[in-house]
This record gives sequence, C-alpha cells and structure tokens, in this order.
Amino acid sequence: MNADQDLAEQHRIWEDWARADPLWAILSDPTRKGGKWELSEFFASGEKDVDNVLEETAQRMLTPEHRRCLDFGCGVGRLSQALARTFDRCDGVDISETMIELARKYNRHGEACQYHVNLESNLALFESNTFDFIFSTIVLQHNPPETAEHYISEFCRVLSPGGVAVFDMTASLNVRHLPEQSHLAEISIDSALPELRAGEQATIRASVTNVSGLDWPAG
Repeated sequence: MNADQDLAEQHRIWEDWARADPLWAILSDPTRKGGKWELSEFFASGEKDVDNVLEETAQRMLTPEHRRCLDFGCGVGRLSQALARTFDRCDGVDISETMIELARKYNRHGEACQYHVNLESNLALFESNTFDFIFSTIVLQHNPPETAEHYISEFCRVLSPGGVAVFDMTASLNVRHLPEQSHLAEISIDSALPELRAGEQATIRASVTNVSGLDWPAG
C-alpha cells in the first residue's frame, strides 16, 4: 500500500474501534474489554501518565514553557485532559472523527482544550514553532515506519525553541516487509459461532496457517 492507502486503512480501523469500544481500544487492559472501563478510572490513568512524564522531564532538567501543548493520537482525550491542568492550552489530534467527537464530549476545560481531526501524514494544520510540549504514547507504532518517521519530523517542526517532545516508538524503523506472494493464509474458526443480530459483536478463537510456501519471520 502507498502512504495514502496506509492512512485510509488506519482511519478505517480506528473508526471501527471508536464505534465499538473506544476506551479499550486506547488502553487495552484485557479485564476492561467490552465497555468495562469506568470513565473516571480511565481518565485518572491519564493523569498518572502525565504526572510521571512531567516529573521525568523535570528530573532531566528539561523545563519547557507551559503555554501550549500537543497530545498526538489523543483518542478521547485521556492525556490532553490531564495536560490541560498544567498548560494554558492543549490541542489533541486524532485520525478518527468518532474519537474526536467523544473527546469534545468529555472535555472539562472548555476552549483551553481543543480537538482536531487529522487525516494527513503531516501536521500542516499547525504552524512551525507552535508547541512548548508534545506528548504521544502508544500511537506511532500503529503507523507504517515511513509515516511514523514523517510524524516525528513534524514534531520537530511544530516544537517551539526550548520545547520538549516525548514519544515512544518501536526499537527500529527498519522493518523488513514481507513480499506480496507471502500474503496467503488459511483461517479456521476454533470456537462455536454465536447467533448474532445486526450490530452485535462477539469474540471468537481462530487459527491462522501460513499456506504461502514462504517463511514468515517469528513475531
């Protein structure tokens, strides 16, 4: 797939999750799957993560201004709501319209916290040198390596002088892609299929068998 197709697929996946189980899609605790996250507990986890990252940046003698921050891949606002306690303004960005709608619904900080849909592989909706602090976690690894690398370069562009960006990423951007002829598999259903009405969901157990004749790397 090209970059546009990759983003379109990411958009489809995250829209599906946002409609089905948005909180679990963001923070995938197995015990919370199926709408079992308590909203207050979910947002409290964001406060804990933000407190930890701000404490660590301070320990490293990194002291950005507290004017404006960016929550990249914000989902329903788990981190941006916490960041808005410290920064004068927080912007949240996500690829899913449904996630952004929920973020606006859960927003407790009014105009100080604003949310944006971004379907591009860049952050062109923001000018250069805009943000004092950028935070993104459990987000970039969902993107193809080339797209993730481009977003990181955009973090550098929109970061203000003296600003700090904190993000996590897989260990390497040099991922070996499988050839197209290896994309052949058989899928068998290992559990009983429940009777479902339109719009209902169920979890089933399935086995995937490589029948391409080419080896798949471990993992």
